[in-house]
Amino acid sequence: MSTAFDVIVIGAGPGGYIAAIRAAQLGFKTACIDDWTRAGGKPAPGGTCTNVGCIPSKALLQSSENYEHAAHGFAEHGIGLKDLSIDVQKMVGRKQAVVKQNNDGILYLFKKNKVSFFHGRGSFVKVAADGGYEIKVAGATEETLVGKQIIIATGSNARALPGAEFDEVNILSNDGALRIGAVPKKLALIGSGVIGLEMGSVWRRLGADVTVLEGLPTFLGAVDEQIAKEAKKSFDKQGLKIELGVKIGEIKTGKKGKESKVSVAYTNAKGEAVALDVDKLIVSIGRVPNTIGLNAEAVGLQLGDRLQFDMGGVQNEARITSLRKVDWGSMRANFFVIYPVDTLADMPITYLAAFRAPDGYEFQGYANGGAGLMTGLFGGNRTRNGVTIAKDGAIVRIRLPVAHDWYSDIRFLGWVLE
Repeated sequence: MSTAFDVIVIGAGPGGYIAAIRAAQLGFKTACIDDWTRAGGKPAPGGTCTNVGCIPSKALLQSSENYEHAAHGFAEHGIGLKDLSIDVQKMVGRKQAVVKQNNDGILYLFKKNKVSFFHGRGSFVKVAADGGYEIKVAGATEETLVGKQIIIATGSNARALPGAEFDEVNILSNDGALRIGAVPKKLALIGSGVIGLEMGSVWRRLGADVTVLEGLPTFLGAVDEQIAKEAKKSFDKQGLKIELGVKIGEIKTGKKGKESKVSVAYTNAKGEAVALDVDKLIVSIGRVPNTIGLNAEAVGLQLGDRLQFDMGGVQNEARITSLRKVDWGSMRANFFVIYPVDTLADMPITYLAAFRAPDGYEFQGYANGGAGLMTGLFGGNRTRNGVTIAKDGAIVRIRLPVAHDWYSDIRFLGWVLE
């Protein structure tokens, strides 16, 4: 016996759980399926962002930033410390507590908004007789649901480097990088992805020697050029060794004495052969769609390598939708808001964008339909009551390329307002 829903969302990441909650708020009988699991077998909704991405990385960044302030910043304020130490296990434990709090918060929101949550792997079975879609949930018990509308929000997995698959002990994805149990003496990153750079910052602050190997000739090539330059300055100042235009060769793991090591052979931008031995290697070269086991072909969906769907006749019915994360290289944002102000019949949506800069300057702009470009550049130091308390600048560039297009181009470099 199957349970019928108006909307079924497969995946409870930032796209999926918000879509499910909003559908329920609009009056649809809604279900959300997710198979993320935490210690003890309990559900862990929130996807990559909550479990092994944005949330835990920010928790570790905060901890490492506090340590760096204590080690290098307190003295100028007349504060002296003796025998400063870091308990990495406790730091990681706090990170896990932050993740758990977010998991529980999402489950609470599901309950509050009357979203039926199913813990397990969701997959298509067939097109139902009444025109809906039959979905199997493979969890502790197997269940069958039928939905009139299906939203696929299954997210992505880390892309492995050919010939150097993740073992999450020596060669790490973002998942393993967030679970390192002790400060490595030497750490290498292949690819200057956002999560990789965040992890590089964390472990550099705690004392690791960090080298970033990037194949592109430019740093953060997918990001706005001015923001990339400012980011590069910041990472250089932190002490990350960044090599651009490299070609990665053979990667080997092995033992050196009692310790595990990773050897990375590469050619630098000058064409010189280099061998780099490190304790841990983080590979951050992009993401691939998490569609294994979705059984999309059962309902006529053909999956592309970027989570693109060719739905044939299904597409015309508009009953299956994918939520695709578009990452424009956003880093740490201040305060921003973009929202549609009004919609009249077929008139273009009017967008309002607002940004408050750290030094008090404000930026606003409007784009009325069509193509619009709004840019605000802010520099200077972070101040409070006229006193400089940090030296991070802030830049924002906002582009609204097409009316009715929610994938607006938003680029930030700065810090979070307190």
